[in-house]
Amino acid sequence: MSTRILKTQKSAFFSKFFNTPTAVISLSFLSLMILIILLAPIYEHLRAADSTRVDLFNRFLGPTGTYILGTDELGRDLMLRLLNGGEVSLSIGLIASIIAGSIGTVLGLTSGYFGGKIDSIIMRFADTIISLPLLPLLIVLTAIDLSKLGIPQAYIDMPFFSTFKIIIIISLVGWPTIARLVRASTLIVREDDFIQVALAQGYGPIRIMFKHVLPNVTSPIIVATTLSIGNIILFESVLSFLGLGIQPPVASWGNMLTGAQELIYEDPKLAIWPGTLIFLTVIAFNFLGDSLQRAFRTRSIQIIN
Repeated sequence: MSTRILKTQKSAFFSKFFNTPTAVISLSFLSLMILIILLAPIYEHLRAADSTRVDLFNRFLGPTGTYILGTDELGRDLMLRLLNGGEVSLSIGLIASIIAGSIGTVLGLTSGYFGGKIDSIIMRFADTIISLPLLPLLIVLTAIDLSKLGIPQAYIDMPFFSTFKIIIIISLVGWPTIARLVRASTLIVREDDFIQVALAQGYGPIRIMFKHVLPNVTSPIIVATTLSIGNIILFESVLSFLGLGIQPPVASWGNMLTGAQELIYEDPKLAIWPGTLIFLTVIAFNFLGDSLQRAFRTRSIQIIN
């Protein structure tokens, strides 16, 4: 592919993407939020504050010079709790989506390239997972007593073990959609002339799949992964709200809502802030994914023309 065509592709993509208001707003919001969360430890250090420090004499405070968003039912700094909770929720969304996307990409490439029995086995397995109701499945998987599976209790009691568990569980059930998209694109790409040339040169299937096919099926992978981040954050929030996800003292937006549900009349801000952040983050990732999909489609149409 010539440099001129590559420049045309990039120009068409960026022109469409950055001329879409929802794309720019979503990207700006997510970038700003991630930056603030990354700078939270510096803010915490400069203020000599601790999001887990309990101060029962300062419960349910409103916004003050010391506590920008006030305090919760235990006198903890609400802003720091939201930032720490955002770090956990976003980390789960990003990491789980990358792992699930990687699994789906490998299986989709394998299924689409080799076809036959391998394709049938992988796709039937994917269809089985897709046919299951995802939220009830996640609830059942997270409720399993891992100590009965041979995992030492000392590991289970570690503060971030629940985070690790949620990432693994969501990753293991979140790959089929991406796998099907990659398979469909691979079936088209493998018939192109450059794949036949690679075969004639004696290249092996692994090299062809990852060096020649994969670069040409990245568009659906990027779109599907971006869209899945919002869904994963939502699933984590629901599981944490039900007490099956992230466990205290580790904060997440979901378990912050759990603590606020009985205090919503006494101090509504405890539910409003995490609920609003969950809503805005999920909808921003969905808008971003939709905008990427339209931009990639516009690029393809322009190249065809």
